[in-house]
This record gives sequence, C-alpha cells and structure tokens, in this order.
Amino acid sequence: MRARAFQEWAQTEPDLGRPPQLHRPLEKSHEIYAFGVWLYNWIQRTAPFLHHGYFNFLEVVAIVRTSRPLGSQKYREILEELQPDVLISVHDSLNHTFFEYAREVLGEDRVRCVTYCGELSGGYGFSRHWVNPSADLFIGAVPETCEAAVRRGMAPEKTQVGGFLLRRFFYDEPSDEAGRAAFIRQQLQLDPNEFILLLSASSRGAHNHVRFLETLKQRHIDAQVVLPAEADQVVLPETAVDYTLYGDSVYVIRQDGADAAGKPVMKAFRTSVKTGQRWDSKVAILSGLKPGDEVVAAGQVKVQD
Repeated sequence: MRARAFQEWAQTEPDLGRPPQLHRPLEKSHEIYAFGVWLYNWIQRTAPFLHHGYFNFLEVVAIVRTSRPLGSQKYREILEELQPDVLISVHDSLNHTFFEYAREVLGEDRVRCVTYCGELSGGYGFSRHWVNPSADLFIGAVPETCEAAVRRGMAPEKTQVGGFLLRRFFYDEPSDEAGRAAFIRQQLQLDPNEFILLLSASSRGAHNHVRFLETLKQRHIDAQVVLPAEADQVVLPETAVDYTLYGDSVYVIRQDGADAAGKPVMKAFRTSVKTGQRWDSKVAILSGLKPGDEVVAAGQVKVQD
C-alpha cells in the first residue's frame, strides 16, 4: 500500500518529471525471497501466533544482507532498463543488499537510495534491517522512528519525519463542506459535527480493535466508529481447505460428462484458492471460487483428482 500511495502522490506533482515505477524485487528476483514473502503473509493471515518466532528469525539471519541479491541478474535488468535517479524502499528487506547492488550497477554517484519506514519503533515491524547508515536519506513516519534510526547508526542530518503514506482517498479534500456533510449523513448515517474514528481493516493480520475501543470507553471518549468492510466473499469451513507450503486448494465438485443412462457424473477437481481471514472455524476465499460452487467440506484424504 505504501508504494502505491507514493505513486498516487507523485502523479499529482508534475515537477517530479518521470512518473515513479513500482517494482517488487523480493517477489520477482528469486524463489527464496518470494517464498519468504508468501510465508510471512501466510502467518499473518492464518497463524499470527507464529509471528513472534518468524520476526526474530529474520532479525538474526543475514539473507537480506548478502554481497549481492539472489537472482541478481533479474534485478540488474530492471535497473538497466529503468535507469532510476532515486530508489525508494518501503520494505525492511530492501535497504542493504538491494541498495548496494544498485550503486554497483548504476554507479554510486548516479543513484540516490532512500528508505521510507512507516513502522512505529519499539515493537514488531521496526526491524533492524530498516536502517542502513550508508543510505542517502531515512524518512520515518513519526519522530520516534527517526530517533530509533539514529540510535541504530543513521546520521541525524540524514533523517526526516514524513508522516504516514496513505492512499489519496484518505486525504483528498471534499469538493465542498456541504457535500462532505451530506455524504456523512446520508451514506454513513453519522453526525458530521461529532468525532469520527476510521479503523483500519485487513485480511492479513489480527487487529486489536476491540481492545482499543474498550480503552476509549474506559477513558469516556465518545466516538462514531467506521470499520470499512471487505466486499462480499465466498466463505468455507476451514476443513474444506487443504493448506500446504505450495499453496492452498479445495476440491470443487463439477459435472464430468454423463453415464449410460444420461445422468450427470460428478467429479472432484482440485482447485487452487487464495484464502483470507479466518474466524470461528471458517475461512474467507479471496479468489479461485465463485458463489454457488460446491466443494468437499471434509475427508479430502479420500478424494482423488
């Protein structure tokens, strides 16, 4: 989201010249990096209790601090094609090896390397890998993040507080105040003159919304709360999904011809799916199925394609 947010902002600044190009080297350069990204997202989505161990494992291993990145040829091709003036990293694993290799390919005086860290210091998310003292600039969302970067070796004059990167629909000014008030009243059915709290929503992690709201209640803070809901999704019992390191799948029951009497023959077909949030022994299916599909809900070990 941070990369897309920066791209949207840059599109409103014609003086920047060339529009920024997005590239995901972790997913595109090498299978090991791509697997690490997949595993992290799987943990966030499916097994948050493993996050503690995985985060600390990544803090210790040096896979993102090698002399050159895995799959460096693919990364080199991107660099030579785009010839960037500035590299902006919004991921903790891109601030060392990928910066240094870009300088090697393009020339140390040819490219500037900038880190934007939207994490808060002092907890999970603020990895030691965020800080590369040799980078040209470190932008932190809040002053405490910049202070933490300085403690990890970043020169104070190379840090800057930049605030949070948000998509344009979060900060675009309404066409007029009357239109804004009408939208809040009619669409949200809220009072535009009272405090409105917008909570973040995501299928990739567990949020502490209930605990946060209980804290507000204890402090006698009245708020009108808006929780953005995701689009309608297919929901299955968890037992219907076969979870593996190579991807999640279900068995979909479809007609496969007819018998001699003309009656339809039904067959189970293994189908890859993308899973989302899990709750109460249910799981949301983000892609791979459509409403009305029939699936095998249990006993997949006895089913063959």
